[in-house]
Amino acid sequence: MACMSDARAEDAQRMPARSSAAAAVPASPVLIRPQPMGLVINRQPAPNPALVVVSGDAVFIRRSDLAPTGLLLADEPSAFQIAGHDYVALSQLSGLRVALEDDGSVLAITADPAMFPASRHARADQAPQVGDIVPAAFISYDFSFARWNGQGTAFAFLDAGVSGGWGLVGTTATVQSGGAGAVRLDSYFQRDWPGDRVRLVAGDTITRATEWSAPVRFAGVRIGTDFSLAPTLVTSPLPVLTAAATLPSTVALISAASQQTIAVQPGTFSIDYQPVFSGAGEVTMMITDANGLSRQITRSFYTSPRLLRPGLVDFSIEAGVLRENYGIASFDYGAPFAAGFVRTGLSDTLSLGVRAEAGRDVRMLGAGAGWVVPAIGEFALAAAVSDSAVGTGMLWRAQFQRTAATHALTASYQRTSGTFAQAGGLADGARIAGAQRSELALAASLSLGRVGDIVLGHAQTRNTDGEHFNTTSLALNGDISTAFYTIGLRRNRFAGRTNDAAFVSLSMPLGQRSNAGFRIDDQRALATFQIAPPDGAGAGYQMALGYDAASGAPIIDAAALLRTDIGEVELAGGRSGVAHGVRLGLRGSVVAVGGQVMATPRLDDAFALVDLGSDEAVTLFLENRPVAVRAGAGRAALVTGLQPYTHNRIAVDVAALPITAEIATGETLVVPGFRQAVRAKLGGAPQSPVTVPLIGSDDRPLKPGMAVHSGAQQLGVTGYDGLVFAADLAGGETLLVSGPAFRCEARIPAALSITPDRRIAPVRCLPAAIAEPVP
Repeated sequence: MACMSDARAEDAQRMPARSSAAAAVPASPVLIRPQPMGLVINRQPAPNPALVVVSGDAVFIRRSDLAPTGLLLADEPSAFQIAGHDYVALSQLSGLRVALEDDGSVLAITADPAMFPASRHARADQAPQVGDIVPAAFISYDFSFARWNGQGTAFAFLDAGVSGGWGLVGTTATVQSGGAGAVRLDSYFQRDWPGDRVRLVAGDTITRATEWSAPVRFAGVRIGTDFSLAPTLVTSPLPVLTAAATLPSTVALISAASQQTIAVQPGTFSIDYQPVFSGAGEVTMMITDANGLSRQITRSFYTSPRLLRPGLVDFSIEAGVLRENYGIASFDYGAPFAAGFVRTGLSDTLSLGVRAEAGRDVRMLGAGAGWVVPAIGEFALAAAVSDSAVGTGMLWRAQFQRTAATHALTASYQRTSGTFAQAGGLADGARIAGAQRSELALAASLSLGRVGDIVLGHAQTRNTDGEHFNTTSLALNGDISTAFYTIGLRRNRFAGRTNDAAFVSLSMPLGQRSNAGFRIDDQRALATFQIAPPDGAGAGYQMALGYDAASGAPIIDAAALLRTDIGEVELAGGRSGVAHGVRLGLRGSVVAVGGQVMATPRLDDAFALVDLGSDEAVTLFLENRPVAVRAGAGRAALVTGLQPYTHNRIAVDVAALPITAEIATGETLVVPGFRQAVRAKLGGAPQSPVTVPLIGSDDRPLKPGMAVHSGAQQLGVTGYDGLVFAADLAGGETLLVSGPAFRCEARIPAALSITPDRRIAPVRCLPAAIAEPVP
């Protein structure tokens, strides 16, 4: 038999190699009588005994007895047959040791982990299925009316849309007194394919940003990857922890920020570990087997969101015309352009991205790479070249970063020639090259334990035209009891002038919703106090008192926010330096969905139409938080603030529902799309439970224990005093009561008069022809 091959992860078909020496097969196996024996595998008794043949030093086991053991011997050739059953040799297999114990009544098997199937414990990448989408139309508003220094202004931001299973059509606009007046911002059609993590936008949108190109607004078509459509998907490579176990075991993954437990079976196992934070870290695997024996294995790792997991592709294709004077003019479009971007993970430590742009005035090609060296940190390098009306230009950028639990360091440098341009970065008619520009940024932090963290930062910008800017800061962050503080120094240098400043800030939580703070620097001193509004309906307040050194005037600001079921009202006012005034804000939405028109708080990203099957007004909960929406008057409730493309838990306090409500569960999970309404159903149609007293023709209550039917439905049996409980009684039904040599019919009045304790007046049950009891 050949030597055993290396274990391969997730290969359940892997088989141990056989020894080159053949097992001693009995001369006449037909005459051999197999012996029943108990099995002990790696010191753990097997649930069932097995039939075993012992011939000299060779041990054989019935093949059908191998499956419950988990050993990888399914493809081992049979040595012989007895009574139609195959027997497999055990004593000559590499990685397997056998011994007879207890006078030959027990077969003890010691198996290496490689003799068991390998397993892989990984996160599922499958996106949850979007629920039942209901067509909806909405308009969100944010009105602001202010009067500052004696001058009044009015401003409104409007966001309207129509959505359904087909996608979303939306538009945004601003309206303000004076100036530009009403201005359209973005109008678009959007369609998502969450299973493929792809989004299509036709209309006004923005280009994909990279480390060498800024996002640009345009009108046209963009289709590409959007990982926000799969919020639970981990796009960066994860550390793979590998170990082996000879017995069923529990693996506890312990790090500085989290702990989780995974059950594993015998064999080699691999775990895709998802750290809470990115950067360098360590995780300890505490492996405890079924016998209670424990061992520890510590692994170091480095994760970075800069990397893309191999097998994933991130792309974007864009084409259209550039937007000009956005926010000022509604329909001002410039030069046409087209662009494409693609990024992929070449390995667990290297990712590469490329972007190309082509327009009437500008052509640009750039590439960037992210590389992780686990023992050192992560590196990024990007470069781009452009050809435009001002000539050929170049940009390059390099960055190093290392993040760990006790320290962090980031250094980056970027140089841009004066002739470098990208789509949207060169105004029509511009033919003059700018100045060459270089940017240097350094940041470092070090944990000092209980003292806090010390943070150092430096940024420097230089132009060939002589314009230079430098800023350097040093800060200490920490906490005292429940208060958080920052003490720092800052130096700014610009145009030959130097400005030095010191600052101190303190923040102290006073409860779940309230906090106080204080900050002082060379420009102002300010103390703040805030009470945040509750998740549901309620009010919140904030106040700021201080002094402004530049104007020599006090700072007095106050604001109150009232959150209701239909929106928010905010009133703010005060004095800051030489400015003083008041402002009134109104925020909310109006939604038409499910045949209803409702006023609600702002819709945010997704919402749900919830049917409770009850006319009572009860509070709904979103992720255990009461929301400012109540159902009632037979209307469905609209719950806002949901996260799209992931599970959202909506619940109701079942104890608060009336007895007439039919509800199977107090909570449900819903998955909405972006700005789409998903239907959630917590209950069915309202019921009318009633207790019916049944009396005979002699006005005496019927005897207990007789079967009661309403049509084909059995309601139960009569109780004492002839009482029968009906879970739902509308009126006009005929109840059939049957017992030994007895049968009667009771006709329920069409118009029910129900008492507060859910009973009706006695109903007479008149004798009917005696027949077989209703089945």
